[in-house]
Order: sequence, then structure tokens, then C-alpha cells
Amino acid sequence: MVGIWLAALSPAHAQTDAASADTDHQKPCELHVWPGNGLGSVYHGWLHGGIVNGAVQGREGYKAMNANPLATADQRALLATLPLASWLGLPDHQLVLHDESLDSRTMRSTSGRIRPDGSICYAEFMIDDLIFQEDVVTGRFLKILFRFRDFGSEQTARRSFGTWTMTKLTQFPPQTAEAEGAALTDLKSAFQQDFEKFGEYLRRPVRTRN
Repeated sequence: MVGIWLAALSPAHAQTDAASADTDHQKPCELHVWPGNGLGSVYHGWLHGGIVNGAVQGREGYKAMNANPLATADQRALLATLPLASWLGLPDHQLVLHDESLDSRTMRSTSGRIRPDGSICYAEFMIDDLIFQEDVVTGRFLKILFRFRDFGSEQTARRSFGTWTMTKLTQFPPQTAEAEGAALTDLKSAFQQDFEKFGEYLRRPVRTRN
């Protein structure tokens, strides 16, 4: 009787396992996105240049900036309004927006998925660095270093791509207290444009050598 009972039970278990696997495959693909760690700065000028975060830290000789104008929480709020999946060529992916930033070492050294508990179909998009750059010759820019990895249904990335983008600023940093609103709008607009530019770079056909 025990043998008969086990024989009858095994097909049911097989059906349950198959149903579970089908459910996993039916889950939507996920695009996991991490904001950056805040805004740094670098200045290139005649008398002093190449010093990192002189403006952010309020050092003498540097124009003052708003206190942490693109904090991690502010970036996350902006990211929630952008069609990131479409820009990255992944319109079928559901956005999973994380609250905290990742450190650069984790991004560069993690060979597999940063979130192994994610959907079976999975991609990652991260801000590695966020820089306000002022140059006495070329002007002011918001530069972002992005890292993107598409795993598909694999545990190792089938495509990895990272690059800097740069958007010119016209109002930021503000010269007066009255100009702070326009300056922040300018910075947020550049932030969005940098994401759009990265999406354009990512969607370009991959060059192959003949």
C-alpha cells in the first residue's frame, strides 16, 4: 500500500514543481535601478584646478553650491518619474527602484547579479559617479558615470556597458538666492538628459570587427 501511495503522490509533486517553474517564468522581467551617492564637483581654472569637491565643500576660491542638491533621495524621486525601461530598450521590464546607492567597488567587482533574489529575467542600471564640473574655458556640466548589465534569464551578464555622459548647465550653481529655484531646475533637467543620452548610447548597434 505504501508503494501505491507513493506512486500516486509522485505525479502530483511533479505537477506542483512544474506549476512553480511556470509561475517563475511568468513573472515580469525586472530592471533594478540604484541612484548615486550624491553630487561631487571638480573645477578646472587658471589659478586652481583639478581639485575634487572644492565647490561642494565650500572651499575658498570656489563658487558655493546648494547643500547636497542631488542627494540620493532626490535622485530616487527623479528616477521614479522617468521612463527608464523604454530609454534602455527594455520596455517589457518592470522598474525596481532601490532607496540606497551602491559603492563603486560593489558595482565593479560583483560578477553575478547584485540582487540574486530578483526575477528570473533581470537587468541592472546604476549610477557610479555624479559630478558637477566647471571649466574656465568650456563652462559648467553635469557628468554621470553609468553602469548597465543585462542578464536576461542567465546568472552571468549577457551584456555589460558603462560610460560617462555630460550635459551643459546654464543656471547652476545659482549666483544669488533668488536664482536658486531656476538653478535647481536646470540641474534636474541635466540629470534627466544624461539618462536619455545613456539610453541613446546603449541602443546603438554594437560594432563588430570584420
